[in-house]
Amino acid sequence: MKLSIITPTLNSAATLRATLESIRPLVAAGAEHLVVDSNSTDETAALAETSGARVISYPRGNMYAAINAGMAEAKGDWLTYLNGDDLLYADAVTEALAQLGDSAEVIYGNLDYIDAQGRFLFSWRSPRPQHLPWLMQHYCPFPQQGALFRREVFERAKGFDTQYRFAGDYDFFVRCALRGARFRKLTPRSIAAFRLLPTQLSQRLRGEMAPEGIKIRRELRAARPGLNAHCGRPFASLYRWATNLDSMWLRRHRGRKLDAGWKS
Repeated sequence: MKLSIITPTLNSAATLRATLESIRPLVAAGAEHLVVDSNSTDETAALAETSGARVISYPRGNMYAAINAGMAEAKGDWLTYLNGDDLLYADAVTEALAQLGDSAEVIYGNLDYIDAQGRFLFSWRSPRPQHLPWLMQHYCPFPQQGALFRREVFERAKGFDTQYRFAGDYDFFVRCALRGARFRKLTPRSIAAFRLLPTQLSQRLRGEMAPEGIKIRRELRAARPGLNAHCGRPFASLYRWATNLDSMWLRRHRGRKLDAGWKS
């Protein structure tokens, strides 16, 4: 399997075991796993080494810079990154590469959200590839977790832009689209799981994420002004709600405990 998985870590021992276990079948099939650790003070590096991952040290300060460093060391034809608290569904990744690898340059899928203990909360259904151009001008329409991309695409896009702290994946996929990358979606199953934790930067610093998204959308519309005529923001929001209505309900009713944790 010509796949390289990059995992940026910083004191991730509490959740890393589950992440490593989810990757284990892929590694057994020949995938390469590189853990880029930013001087963790817990057992993160030791756990990664025990699993067979190659551990690379990188200074703290910017997750996307750490991911770029890992990608530079990777040898796979296909690349992806997975944070140290999320999960890959190995069978779905294998299926995605087998079914779509010859026709795609970027592969993505649906995503499950899980709580701190790994229990299912709700799912996110990503749109079809033909809907990506107009949705991207309003939000990142598919999750980074489980998204696979060819090495040539990563190099053509010049990697992740380290000016971003939170939305570098959104920016990366926008730039891939602007460069004509072929996107394909694995259906109908989820390809990965995102663990919701109140300590995550994306939860604690949501307000700081907003300016990054605005900047990315502004640059996309400047590069492709014709996109503005395809669909306005209200229609994009309606599409988002319509395709994930049951998940929104589950988040409201099963995620109240998590929401309370964010507010405390």
